[in-house]
Amino acid sequence: MSKQPKLSLPAAANTAVNTAAATSSTSSSNTALNPALPPKPAAAAAVATAAATPRNTLPSNVHNMSFLIEKLSEECPATQFLREYTHNGADAIRRLPDPKGTITWDADWAQYERTGVMKLTCTDTGIGMFGPEMVRLVNEWFTSGQVQSSNGNFGVGAKLSAATRNREGLTYLSWKDGVGAIVHMWHDPVAKVYGLRRWEQNGGEFWAPIADEHKPHEIDRHGTQVIFHGNSPDEQTVDAPPGVSMPSKWITRYLNSRYFELPEGVELRVREGWREDRQESRRHFLRKVEGQAKWLERYAESSGQVALADATAHWWILREDTDRHFGLVTPGGHTAALYQNELYEMSTGRMAMARLQSFGAIFGTNRVVIYVEPHTDGSRQPTANAARTQLKINGEGLEWAAWAAEFRDKIPAPLIDLQHEIGNRAGSRNYRQCIEDRIRNILHLLRPARYRPNTKGADLVTAQEGVGSAEPAAASGSEPGMSPGTERPRRSNAAGVDEYLQHFTVGGNLRARGELELQVPTVHWVKEADGTRSAGDLDDRAARYLPEQDTLVINRDFRVFTGMFSHWKARYAVPGSDLAIEDTVCEWFEQQLLELILSAKSLQDGGRWSQQELSALWSEAALTAAILPRWHLDMSIHRALSHRFGSNS
Repeated sequence: MSKQPKLSLPAAANTAVNTAAATSSTSSSNTALNPALPPKPAAAAAVATAAATPRNTLPSNVHNMSFLIEKLSEECPATQFLREYTHNGADAIRRLPDPKGTITWDADWAQYERTGVMKLTCTDTGIGMFGPEMVRLVNEWFTSGQVQSSNGNFGVGAKLSAATRNREGLTYLSWKDGVGAIVHMWHDPVAKVYGLRRWEQNGGEFWAPIADEHKPHEIDRHGTQVIFHGNSPDEQTVDAPPGVSMPSKWITRYLNSRYFELPEGVELRVREGWREDRQESRRHFLRKVEGQAKWLERYAESSGQVALADATAHWWILREDTDRHFGLVTPGGHTAALYQNELYEMSTGRMAMARLQSFGAIFGTNRVVIYVEPHTDGSRQPTANAARTQLKINGEGLEWAAWAAEFRDKIPAPLIDLQHEIGNRAGSRNYRQCIEDRIRNILHLLRPARYRPNTKGADLVTAQEGVGSAEPAAASGSEPGMSPGTERPRRSNAAGVDEYLQHFTVGGNLRARGELELQVPTVHWVKEADGTRSAGDLDDRAARYLPEQDTLVINRDFRVFTGMFSHWKARYAVPGSDLAIEDTVCEWFEQQLLELILSAKSLQDGGRWSQQELSALWSEAALTAAILPRWHLDMSIHRALSHRFGSNS
């Protein structure tokens, strides 16, 4: 039977362990004789040294690394790898003695000439890697050539965002000090693991030397190229993933929209016209990517910053003649969080319109851009998630609602002027007072359940009034129907807790008065034709309510409204009546929407509806549903028009 090998420690480690054992014994006995005597410092240091050696801790490991990789990669959008490899290239350029270089997104034209398949490549002229470096940096997860930190490099983003979308592999070719090497990371279909492929012709190593004939023309003595092979040999990885914006220029659009400004000294280029004639320089060329900042500066008619309590809001108003279909950047009408010159949580389309309106830009949203940059200090440190798709501050999501409220209080004069300029195009409505008078007459019906508390009132109401039935208070010491002196039956613990908790709330017997307040939201009718509604905003929706501003924005282009306009214009073919008919139709639909909002707010008084639940009652879908029943609305419009133009029936 073979002998088990003995474990040996370096001399210094053996000395520390032996010293610790000896001094620990002495210290223990001394402490037992005299509990007030502290252990000897030498003994404590020796014990700490022994405990800190790697042999005293079994490092944690991952049982199924492939499963973890695939789960984490689900957080990454299909385009995320573009940011990660661009960022890695910029880091490699930054490490040069003269930190200047290029990053190029192109096709592997040599492979295309052999196979007819276009595989995407990313080539940087950074510092490069030797073969052993590549094995460590490419194959080890959460490993980086830079210092890892929660607000810096994680060492996982590139592999996490690309590995599962390139099971055929990611080929890395790198030159450092004129020496070239290659590694190939793939998903082994037999072992079902991700890792580096062995190069049998190189003695079984996981890297191999590479001749200069395979060097991309961008690289001289240093740089790295990554080839993205996709999930099958015939996959054209230069093609855009499904659902991305501007599929013909998807890489340029993504990188411009991801970066606010590119790192200094880095030139970023992207191939356009992949399948055009390669001799046609006007269509098949490398376009320079600059980031959103350059485009905003070029087309803004005004811009500035607003200092918030814990952030800075950067804003731009674009010129009215700005090309909104340019496609190579995210056009006006969006918001984002700005952190380390990158843009996170960008909102576009309907979500952006609603957010911009919450910031006070109700009109002209398609010309407004707002980026909020959180402050960085010891107590509030922004960090990105592993997929680099979201920002958090102290583990919590970004405070968009608070930022919007503070921005509205400090809204810049040019934004106010824009609201007046465009808002005035909607014209004035002369029926507002009529609506308020009608609502005032039925206010007791809209808010029947509860009165506003007032200690000077004459009537007594209980804390439960408007929530459920409540029995009148009984005489002290007895229950209703009990004779004086009779002992009360014991109540359940739940009832006792309920009564106990009532002492902590503003409730009990309160004085109240029967006076109700009427606070009707501000209303704006918007339409695309006069520029008060941006294209895409509120498409096929009736209205949007902004509770923070108590403002109702109604889409005059909604087909229910336009259908009613057409219906009554056809019935009253009176010259010059179109505007009066439209005003009458708008008046009654507006009243219907206002009644919904005021009635929904009244439910809050009952204590059974949270703010979150109430917001569902005035959502875009709920406001749209409110005006879909039309019989009563049609009858009201008919009466109003008959009174004005006479009966046409």
